[in-house]
Amino acid sequence: MFTEKFKIRAYELDTAFHLKVQHLFNFLIEVAANHAAELKFGAFEMIKHRLTWVLSRAHVQIDRYPLWRQEINIETWPALISDPFAIRDYRIRNDRNQEIGRATTSWMLMNFDTRRAVPLPDFLKEVHVSNRERAIDDPFEKLPLPEKAEFTRHFYIRLSDLDVNQHVYSVNYLEWALESMPESWLNSHRLSAFEINFRAESNFGDKVDVSSQEVETVGSKMALHVLHRQSDGRELARLRSFWVNR
Repeated sequence: MFTEKFKIRAYELDTAFHLKVQHLFNFLIEVAANHAAELKFGAFEMIKHRLTWVLSRAHVQIDRYPLWRQEINIETWPALISDPFAIRDYRIRNDRNQEIGRATTSWMLMNFDTRRAVPLPDFLKEVHVSNRERAIDDPFEKLPLPEKAEFTRHFYIRLSDLDVNQHVYSVNYLEWALESMPESWLNSHRLSAFEINFRAESNFGDKVDVSSQEVETVGSKMALHVLHRQSDGRELARLRSFWVNR
C-alpha cells in the first residue's frame, strides 16, 4: 500500500470553499503515478520500452469534500491484474482518519508510437496484488448512453489540455461533462459519485461535443453523459454521474 498526503490549496476550491472534484481526480492520478514509480513501473520506466500508462475506467465515490487548508490522505494499492487491465483501488481519509471517499480505476498500457493498447508485460503480471477488501467492487460493465441530448456544450481542445501522452488529459473529460449540466442544476446539487469510461484519444485542435441527460432514479439523482469528436463523430468518453441536493 502507498499513502500520500495533500493539503487543499486556494486555487483548488469551488465557490463554497470545498475541493473541486476535478482536483480530487488529479490527486488520484498523481498518487497512482507516484506509487507506480516506487514499484519501478512508472512513466519513466515504461517509456524506455515505448509504452505509457493510460486510464481506461474510473469509479469515484465522495462522501464529503474537504475544505480549504484541510489535509487528506489517499491510500492506494494494486487490487487486481486482469490482462490487459491493471486495477488500482483507493481510500480517501481526512486528517482524523475518517474515510470520506473511495475509488477504483482500470489502467492499460499503450504503445507510444502506434497508439494502440498492448498486453501487460510478464513482469507486471507478477506484481503483488493486495488481499485487502476492494474499495469499490466494480466489474466495470458497459456504461449506458443518454437517450437524448437534453443539455449540450462544445469545447475546442487547446494545447494546455494535453498531457505527457500528447492527448487530452483524462480529468478534462470529467470537467467538460459536468459543465454541460445547467447552472441551476450545478448550484443546487453536489456530485456524490461518477463513473467514466475513456473510449478514444483526442488532440489539439479537435472540437468536442458533450451531450447529457438527467435520468429519473429511485432514491438518487443521476445524469448520463457522452463526448464525441465533432469531425468524425468518434465517441471519446461516456460517464454516469450521481448527485445529492446541496
